[in-house]
Amino acid sequence: MGYPTELMRSSFYLMSARVISLALSFFFTVVLARYLNVDDFGKLIVILTFLSFFSLVTDFGLNRFIILKVSRKSELTEKYGIHIIFLRALLSLLAFGLMLVVIRLMGYSQQIFGLICIAGLILMPSSISLTIDALFQAKERMG
Repeated sequence: MGYPTELMRSSFYLMSARVISLALSFFFTVVLARYLNVDDFGKLIVILTFLSFFSLVTDFGLNRFIILKVSRKSELTEKYGIHIIFLRALLSLLAFGLMLVVIRLMGYSQQIFGLICIAGLILMPSSISLTIDALFQAKERMG
């Protein structure tokens, strides 16, 4: 199989995954908006907003860095993978701590604080997953 065919196949997998992800997000948002009352839906949006904002702290362009470096020299996969997973784990802890401080400073209720603590546990696994995804993209092995 030639390079153009692999490129088309990989692009198809990436675009398909993105479209499916967006469609599911839209669907679940509509369902939740329909079944939750206004207060509960507002709490959900606050939690998701905090998670989205503080998940940016765990990225800092590391995906693009991994893809660029590993695609040029595949022998660096293990070196960069391990180091960036460790860095992202540290950044996740930092983001989680910052998120909790900001929530406290903004005076949110104890319930919102607790819910964000629970939801914030996704930061580290998510950031590690993004690193692995970037390594697969760099190796062009997505399907």
